[in-house]
Amino acid sequence: MADPTPPSRRFDPAAAGRLLLLLALGLALARAAALTWICDDAFISFRYARNLVDGLGLVFNAGEAVEGYTNFLWTLLLAGGMALGLAPEALSPLLGLGGFAGTALLLAWAGGRAAPSGVLRLPVAALCWLGIHHAQIFATSGLETSLFGLLLLGGAVLAIEARGPGAFAALGLVGALATLTRPEGALVVGLGGLVATVSGPARTRHLAAWLGPTVLVLAPWLSWKQAFYGDLLPNTWYAKAGDGPRWAQGALYVGLYLRTWPVVAAGALGALGLVLGRRRAGLAPGWDGARAPLVLLALTLPFIVHVLRVGATSCSPASACPGRPPCCWRQSWRCSAWGQPGSASRWARCWPPAPPSPRRRPSWIR
Repeated sequence: MADPTPPSRRFDPAAAGRLLLLLALGLALARAAALTWICDDAFISFRYARNLVDGLGLVFNAGEAVEGYTNFLWTLLLAGGMALGLAPEALSPLLGLGGFAGTALLLAWAGGRAAPSGVLRLPVAALCWLGIHHAQIFATSGLETSLFGLLLLGGAVLAIEARGPGAFAALGLVGALATLTRPEGALVVGLGGLVATVSGPARTRHLAAWLGPTVLVLAPWLSWKQAFYGDLLPNTWYAKAGDGPRWAQGALYVGLYLRTWPVVAAGALGALGLVLGRRRAGLAPGWDGARAPLVLLALTLPFIVHVLRVGATSCSPASACPGRPPCCWRQSWRCSAWGQPGSASRWARCWPPAPPSPRRRPSWIR
């Protein structure tokens, strides 16, 4: 029997999901804008950008070539705004809001691609991201956090979807831009090379397509760094990690972070389970095989090892925020079957928990 309800009055789940996403996005952007502040670290980039615009070069003090920043692309964007008469205190929060919103929209698209067929697809991953308190705060902090998170997620999506040379070229470009934004972006570069290597009979063409943009962007930058600063690594690397590993302190930081955000651990463990469960499906492009969870692990585990070794503020909310979109994305796989038995409890486990009350930390933490 045909449905007597007029088409104009029928419930459209897809339209409802888009409306929910837009509502949540508007509320999250408004809250992030209301929380606008400028982190003290941001003024380092502001000074480098100002000196560049004034013709002194990318230096903190005139005549002293020291790389005291780790966000080359972000600093260039700020310098471009300054050249146009825009104050960095006003421009940087706007750029951060753009990265924050772009991450949410990309998560919504990727979540729809990853959701199993035959279920109501809600933008769970995007809603999780928009509800994260620290993501909102650091979107308008003057830092490059949101831009880097967007590039990191974009690299993950391309690594999963990449099928032809064009997609691998885009993956190489995104990886290069992520590296210019923060040194940890090299993870995306390595990820692109790994995926291209295991991409089947066409791996040679895929590797060439991925390598082209990577080399064209990064080789001149690294050559300039060596010539201008006399080193490939920023000064902050030696300040934080130059005296050797700090495994105990790193373990404490990671433990505190995972206690605050258990969704990250759940996402990593779930991805590992999917890799083991889908190993027979192979590494073909798409969301049904082992490639998607393997990409998430390849982005997450090396960063955790780096934090454990450095043992410093690399595990701060500002540094860790970019790693949360992939974990929200993994949670959307768990929570995509809305309307099935147990769906309410799945939704509750997707939503980020409130940070615990601060505790006094040992005095040896630096």
